[in-house]
Amino acid sequence: MKINNSTLTIGIPTYYGGPSLVETVKIIQSAKNIGKFRLIVCVDGNPLNPTVEKKVKDLGAEVIFSPIRGGQVARIKQIISLTKTDLLIIAQDDVIFEPDTISKIIKTFERNPDFTMIGARVLPQPSRTRFGKALEVGAHLTHRIGELWRNGDNYLLASGRCLGFRVKQVKKFTIPEEVINSDAYLYFENKKQGGTFKH
Repeated sequence: MKINNSTLTIGIPTYYGGPSLVETVKIIQSAKNIGKFRLIVCVDGNPLNPTVEKKVKDLGAEVIFSPIRGGQVARIKQIISLTKTDLLIIAQDDVIFEPDTISKIIKTFERNPDFTMIGARVLPQPSRTRFGKALEVGAHLTHRIGELWRNGDNYLLASGRCLGFRVKQVKKFTIPEEVINSDAYLYFENKKQGGTFKH
């Protein structure tokens, strides 16, 4: 049963786009209670392996290949320009969503008309190596600091692994392609354009 009235686009910018992309698309397509949506994969300068591309298309995603390498920001801008729905979620090609993550983002936007940007809580997969565990601790620590700083309204919690936007807001953004940290830039551009962020 569909729980939302908003139309939705989900965009994934990618360069490598290997087997993890297929898994991410599969998980997005199995999300609960979100109704129909458009799923765009924008490939940056490196064609997908034909097997991967076929699987992604068979799962219902549109694949758009840009032969000139422009970087992640160029593909994010491309996704924004292609979006004609009410809401846009930008994810990365190696994210594993909980079944209700996308519906929670949609519901949060619908219940709070003032929110223009939402950052989902992104956690690393449990690691088996000592180095991986150190990175895992760092990720949890960064998240905890982000929660305590300004009640979670800060760029640390705007993880580009899963960001949601009201399209009428994100279309106002000016995003130079030389931006290095697109996550932080999008957070600050949202604020500059009078928007409200929710983690």
